Amino acid sequence: GLDGRLVPMLRSGKIDIIVGPVDEMLGGTDDVVEEMLFEDPFWLAVGPASPFHRAASLTLAELAGAPWALPREGSTYRRHVEALFMTAGVAWPKDCILVNALPLLESLVAHTARITLVSRAQLTETSQPFNVIPLKGAGGRRIGFKLRRGSRPGPLTQSFIEALRAAAPSV
Repeated sequence: GLDGRLVPMLRSGKIDIIVGPVDEMLGGTDDVVEEMLFEDPFWLAVGPASPFHRAASLTLAELAGAPWALPREGSTYRRHVEALFMTAGVAWPKDCILVNALPLLESLVAHTARITLVSRAQLTETSQPFNVIPLKGAGGRRIGFKLRRGSRPGPLTQSFIEALRAAAPSV
């Protein structure tokens, strides 16, 4: 689900934990506790039909006129992408398809000249039908989990948290 719907569900007790971006640009709140698990750098996904397919690295400025596939509004990931464009001083792409399904984003990139931004946590398969290229100056995001402050996780949630910590790459 999108962050705008999940956080209120966490606060109300309808869900026990959210796994995703933490330490966000907009700051946390007093009623939610976050734990970072790993840093997640941003890269470009470029398919074989793109003229940028063989590039060693790129900047957003070099891609200003390129066709894109990017996330729709309503997610923390979209806010990160918007911030990347703003920080780079590059206008939001005019030729852009907006999608929230990761497999669809990856398919659009693999089978068209469109490009997108991806991160390590986002990639759905170990071998992609596209190149993953460093995006100069892009930075990344922090991935972790969120809990209600003062809540005591049940045994299942606690086991899940321990599995997340064990599976996370070293920070």
